[in-house]
Amino acid sequence: MLFELQNVGAITNGKIHINENEINIKYGINGIGKSTISRALANSIKGDSLEELRTFGNDETPIVNIDSKPKNVLVFNQEYVDKYLFQEDIINNTFEILINTHEYNVAQNRINDLFNELTVAIASSSLKEVKEKLESFIKTIDFKSSKKKGLEVKTTCKFAKGRKLPIIDEVLSEETKKYHFELNDDKNHEWLKWFNTGIEMIKNKELNKCPLCKNELPKNLVNIANEINQLVDTTTLKTNMEVKQSIGNIKKFLDTSRTKMLESIVNSDKELTQEQTSTLKEIVEIMKSEASKLNNLSSLNVINIKKMYEDNTLDLFLKENKLDLNVFNSLPKNNFEEIKLVNESIDKIILKNLELVQLTKEFSIYLNGLVREKTNYINDFFIIAGIPYRVSIESISNNKYKTVLKPINSDIIVKKESLSYGEKNAISLMLFTLEAEKYDLIILDDPVSSFDNNKKFALLYYLFSKKEALLENKTVILFTHDFDIIIDFFYKGELKNLNKNCYLISSKNGELIEKEISNREVKNTVKQWLKKAKSSQINPLLRIVNLRKYFDYVDTERTIEKEIISSLEHRYDVPMKKKKKVLTVINSEDLIEPIKYIKENYINDFDYDKYLHLINNNDNLKKWYNSTSSDIDKLQIMRVYLDINKDIPMENHAFLAFVKEAYHVENNELQSLNEKIYNVIPYYIIKICDEIMSKY
Repeated sequence: MLFELQNVGAITNGKIHINENEINIKYGINGIGKSTISRALANSIKGDSLEELRTFGNDETPIVNIDSKPKNVLVFNQEYVDKYLFQEDIINNTFEILINTHEYNVAQNRINDLFNELTVAIASSSLKEVKEKLESFIKTIDFKSSKKKGLEVKTTCKFAKGRKLPIIDEVLSEETKKYHFELNDDKNHEWLKWFNTGIEMIKNKELNKCPLCKNELPKNLVNIANEINQLVDTTTLKTNMEVKQSIGNIKKFLDTSRTKMLESIVNSDKELTQEQTSTLKEIVEIMKSEASKLNNLSSLNVINIKKMYEDNTLDLFLKENKLDLNVFNSLPKNNFEEIKLVNESIDKIILKNLELVQLTKEFSIYLNGLVREKTNYINDFFIIAGIPYRVSIESISNNKYKTVLKPINSDIIVKKESLSYGEKNAISLMLFTLEAEKYDLIILDDPVSSFDNNKKFALLYYLFSKKEALLENKTVILFTHDFDIIIDFFYKGELKNLNKNCYLISSKNGELIEKEISNREVKNTVKQWLKKAKSSQINPLLRIVNLRKYFDYVDTERTIEKEIISSLEHRYDVPMKKKKKVLTVINSEDLIEPIKYIKENYINDFDYDKYLHLINNNDNLKKWYNSTSSDIDKLQIMRVYLDINKDIPMENHAFLAFVKEAYHVENNELQSLNEKIYNVIPYYIIKICDEIMSKY
């Protein structure tokens, strides 16, 4: 697989080679554009815009060409962590990431097939309408019990509020009877609101004519309006209308006597009798029972089927939720047939009990095993990586799960705020792998460089090498600036036997360059220091620089020898020693044996004055600089050159910091790439060095 990039960030052109079903390690220093490359690859595969990768001020369009495009891609980076993890629970959308496998869907569909007829029946528009009407009526009435009055309708419920309306025709005066039709209409509350708005307009503008029809208005119209508003108000009218509608909707489910009773009390503000209240209660309970059955059947899914199977309650559930046909026998024939179909579907399922039990048993075993497998996989990693938590995957409802994090031996749920940066990233990466196994291309953007070596190796082991490792033999691109990862894959445990390739990626004048890394070219850094220190083919400056590093790591007890070499590095006229930040001259008698030791074991022609003279010479430094192909060596020489030539104008503080820090031993890996073949120093740094050497 070959990706060709043009005008992507600071990269004007370049190629990325990917071997399928291998770990493709792309090693490069920070700032080379690894994250930009990963986004470019991912966006091109997904078909997303590349415009976000355009360099500011560059009019050239970013382009990525792929010779063999994968079907899908998943990228691990900070954006993934922020978007998918540590939201409502430890994993946002646990079902999709951990549970939703092909096998899960096959098992689920086998059970769904048994319930298909019932599902279709329950989902019919007629059944939905019936359920809505039942629930609407139930919501209008609520009851309470008292010792004095017994059962009562709550005065705060909609049914009671709607009954506060008097019988309109009985309370209208001669002057207000002309509004009989409007006040008895189903839209009476809307009419009254409109009427009152008009009255306010007339009062405010003192109008004598109707603004709508331009006819003369009655002089007592305001008084008429006041009278009407004393009798009724828009809220009560609206509530009354809603109650009437709700009762009208359930007439189909009631016998004649119950229907008449409802109609008589809804239009009366008289106190209900105990008989009326009891009848209302009875009606509500019937409606509640049937509505509850419809809700239970509507919410039926494989997860609660599984739970009922495990609780041995599935058969009872089906029988108890058959609908009471007597409640629905007054419905139109086609509606009633759909109600019957629900019961017939339940009966068919009950007849297939043995098949249902077997399928549900298999599904239960599979799902419980899947959850257990995922849980154990994560928790085993936590143990190895020293993370003091465990995860629990819990079912909420159909296709809804949550993954919570708990301390070991505790049921307290851990929030993301309680996690350290390293813990959060380690947990995130582990959870990412569980999702990533479904993808054709997986991109890891510096996934483990922030971890200590134990967690780092544990993660790599779990990702790629562990028995049944989820990313084993997957097509993976691993971008990293951490050379330890190269060492791990070349030399440690089972990682060294994996299908992999390693490339050094660098940039020169905007061109992305890949150079394959072989384990033969990974060198022991300490041995290289010693080799350089002893070599007569190496210039004096580099010999003492490498010897100083060797003393720091290996020959650590040679204090005076180290002081002598350090004095040369700093170009002191005579060897000096530092104690409590104070420099003092080393006595000549104290120099005899140390210098002899250096000559016999490391630099056979060592002479302090001679070497100092050679190092203090600009021409020598330039000659040595131009003759070496190693960028690391060039930096060592440049540091001394800048120290000698302090008058060179230098405003690039980042450059100076890089030269200084790259020089010190603590910034060297104990194993490193062969510097004759691989240049890991940024090109722009060497370019500045070259310019200084040519100009000054």
